[in-house]
Amino acid sequence: MARATGEKGGRGIFRGRRGATRPYENVDGCGICCGDCSGDVADASAARGYAIRERDALRFPNVWRDTLRALPEGRAAALHDYLGTTGRTACFDGILRECGRLADHGPRETLKFYVVTCRGATPHEGLCADPASSMAALQSFGLDAVTSQPAVELGTDEYAVLRDGMARRLNCEGAVLCGCNEAGAVVRMWKRRSHAYAMERAAQEAIVTHRLCGVALRSRLAGKLAGLPEEVRRCLGDWEAERLDYLVRFAAWLHLTRRERTLAGCRTCAADGSRCETSSRSVSPPMRTCGPK
Repeated sequence: MARATGEKGGRGIFRGRRGATRPYENVDGCGICCGDCSGDVADASAARGYAIRERDALRFPNVWRDTLRALPEGRAAALHDYLGTTGRTACFDGILRECGRLADHGPRETLKFYVVTCRGATPHEGLCADPASSMAALQSFGLDAVTSQPAVELGTDEYAVLRDGMARRLNCEGAVLCGCNEAGAVVRMWKRRSHAYAMERAAQEAIVTHRLCGVALRSRLAGKLAGLPEEVRRCLGDWEAERLDYLVRFAAWLHLTRRERTLAGCRTCAADGSRCETSSRSVSPPMRTCGPK
């Protein structure tokens, strides 16, 4: 069985103070540890993708402190006790303004929790805690945790639908999947990539870094699409139909208005629909986020 547990690209881990070792300890009474989670995920091939950039890591203690202070009274201490006494580790993806997210998650930076691992667990016990119950536990403390998808059998039509849906998502890089045995223990963890997200990032780079617009931009993106394998191209039909023309017009609007072409500026503009709608009406549709329609 396979179960989708959340956004791809885990960027750090959190545990009770007894487990927090580096580089940040005692953030409002709890510890935050950023870096490779290979000590908490037995499958090293999955853990390698969890390495974080140092720039983002420096932001996490502040975001974690704000997260704890926003929890209902008593929940932060209860969360610390839960993780400290059970020896569990909560893994998260940091959603920061500067980290390259395409979707508008709102003005507040946050940590999105997607899996809980158990230190000292044997392979027989599984690589991580049950996704459904562990995410529900974190949500009960007030944390922003993903909602685990229902389990589906590998190789079935249901799994194909789940896999293709993840490949078309615009608001995340992909998803972490957990493979369970008949006893319900997680015996494998892997990642599924969102091809639509990758194309959106390629378009963003062409617009911001290479300052392309008009025919040059359309040709660059069309060439990238043409060079993709057929199975990947099939996942991008909706993106090509709904986003390609829009992005070309958006680049033209940036060029005509001489807006500063920085990643942060483009994301801010795309997220602020009311401000950009009036000024871009003649050359571009209203600015909107890149999340699912």
